[in-house]
Amino acid sequence: MPAVKKSPAVQQEEIIIKTFKKALIEKGWQAQHLAKLCKMEPSRISLILNHPMNVKIDTILMIAAKLDIDSIPIIR
Repeated sequence: MPAVKKSPAVQQEEIIIKTFKKALIEKGWQAQHLAKLCKMEPSRISLILNHPMNVKIDTILMIAAKLDIDSIPIIR
């Protein structure tokens, strides 16, 4: 059975998830610490970390800034 090709949106979401989670690991942070820095509930941060395409871009950029992420690759 051939592999199912992922849509660009799904590919982009996977990149954002990996980038955020890698930054958390590198900093030694838990999602709860990021939630506190972002002034959000931990459950909201968890949702964003697992489904970033369901939130506004300004929220993604704010979280990226808190994690000191300079850029996120874009799928075209």
